[in-house]
Amino acid sequence: MIKGKKGKLLVNLLVLLVTIVFFLIVFEIFLRVVIKVPVPPARFIPDRYTEYRLQPDSTFVMRSPDFSTPTTINSLGIRDNELRDLEKKEYRILMLGDSLTFGNGVLLNDTFSQLIEKRLQKKTGKDIEVINAGTGGYGTVNEMKYLRHYGFELFNPDMVIVNYFVGNDLSDNLRKAENFTVMSGYLVSIKSLTLMNRIKFFLFAHSRTAVFLGRIINDKLAYDKKGDELPLDFKQFIKDQEDAEIEEGWNLTFAALEEIKKMTDEKEIPFILVIIPMKEQVYNHFFENAKENFNLKQEQLDMTLVNTKLVKFAQEQNITILDLHEPFKEAKEQGLYFEIDSHMSQEGHSITAEKTYPLIIKEIKEKVSVEQ
Repeated sequence: MIKGKKGKLLVNLLVLLVTIVFFLIVFEIFLRVVIKVPVPPARFIPDRYTEYRLQPDSTFVMRSPDFSTPTTINSLGIRDNELRDLEKKEYRILMLGDSLTFGNGVLLNDTFSQLIEKRLQKKTGKDIEVINAGTGGYGTVNEMKYLRHYGFELFNPDMVIVNYFVGNDLSDNLRKAENFTVMSGYLVSIKSLTLMNRIKFFLFAHSRTAVFLGRIINDKLAYDKKGDELPLDFKQFIKDQEDAEIEEGWNLTFAALEEIKKMTDEKEIPFILVIIPMKEQVYNHFFENAKENFNLKQEQLDMTLVNTKLVKFAQEQNITILDLHEPFKEAKEQGLYFEIDSHMSQEGHSITAEKTYPLIIKEIKEKVSVEQ
């Protein structure tokens, strides 16, 4: 009798397993043929100089709870149109930065690089190019290395602009190359490469079902995101603190900026540093949410501390600098960031272009004829 019960249980389990497998196969076919869910392509490739770069000639969809944006990377591995002949260009500006410069969540034509390019061309009547070399996850150190090993050779720029995002550039500059690797096109921590995570990356690379379910889970986590540990990039706003890790981050940041200044001086071309604020600096409700999440008090924080430090450094180094903190606060009613995602909306890119453009015109008018 016991043997009969066990046998029946095994049969039932086998039927259940076969049913689940059959359902998954049918669902996989449905997602591939009917819904046409794409497998996320390899966004990044390893690089000996910069840790990683964007995969040339690739297309993918940037996705978050706030947006779903088709994206194309050109043959040079940047999010831009194919460049015109280097010898025929009249003036070329190279934009360096992270995913905010790259333009997560907005179409290519709505990125501030493209908006500035159109303004400059209309104002001058010249074939001016603004090259968007922004790469998600890059810090100032990556950008300095990219400029040194690729920027000058590939683009022969007449001006370099570095866009510093207050929200994570300090921690990105602290990232140690030996602690990270590229797997299935994504930058991942070597410490996180457990067997389960390796299986996860394999499934995401080959299974539409895994991609579909992963999106649902990630969207849910994004809405419910809350943590107890204070991130380094929020810790940098705490007043009167001595933190060795933050100090190291600033040393690396300043060293990278000094090197960029040195390289552009040697080329005798302008270098502009633009500070892009995080939305907690602009919108009070995001700031209040962060304080609650991390159990912080108002009197502990100075949300201008990072900007002040960068402006002082730039002035000491004779670097032209634009701090977008106040312009963003003045224009905050326009909705400059996505609600859940930390990136700038189309309106944020528009304000960035509007405020950066006059500074560029001032720098280039000696080399390019500008109508008054």
